[in-house]
Amino acid sequence: MRKTLFVDNSPFCFFNNRESGVPIIPYYGCSNDTELLHLRDFINFLQRYPDYREVLRPRFDFKVLAAQQDVKAAMELLKRNYGKLF
Repeated sequence: MRKTLFVDNSPFCFFNNRESGVPIIPYYGCSNDTELLHLRDFINFLQRYPDYREVLRPRFDFKVLAAQQDVKAAMELLKRNYGKLF
């Protein structure tokens, strides 16, 4: 599991492997969606590490995300954490 990623817009999909999960914003056919480009850059960044979970754990802390008052606040937290990746 050191170099395994679970990518989904629903954290329930990787509930049993939270430390390897990467949440993304849902895609609904919007032509200006750039989520996969960010994901590509993030995966390239992860290649530097022998265990992806070391990077994922502090950035996608699902306990902290779940404690947000609403989805918008959780998404803003994710956006701020994406900026700390590089």
